[in-house]
Amino acid sequence: ILAEDQCVPNRKVEVACERNGRKRTADLQLYCQSGKVIKVTAANYGRTKDDGDICPYGRRHRNDIKCNNYEKRSLQLVAGLCNYEQKCAIPPENRFFGDPCHGTYKYLAVEFECIA
Repeated sequence: ILAEDQCVPNRKVEVACERNGRKRTADLQLYCQSGKVIKVTAANYGRTKDDGDICPYGRRHRNDIKCNNYEKRSLQLVAGLCNYEQKCAIPPENRFFGDPCHGTYKYLAVEFECIA
């Protein structure tokens, strides 16, 4: 999921770190140019890598647990909010997605295309 694909030149990937009581990250923003709309192709709220390279947090939360079992639910939620819109904002937080892996600092990754 969410790998850059050279065969699909219009595919974009955006990532936002989890928002919680200590980290006040911004919503994940998706945009398409005028005359085009968003078509979400993949989404995951959790961690797809079991390392701290993406959205490291520190000692209070785990960065080393892979938890991507919410891909289908994440895709449904993000697509329902963003598909066929020119722009949208998604809150990267447990209140919106649920908590797929308690005690692990998560991130939201969304792959999308801008279509006419």
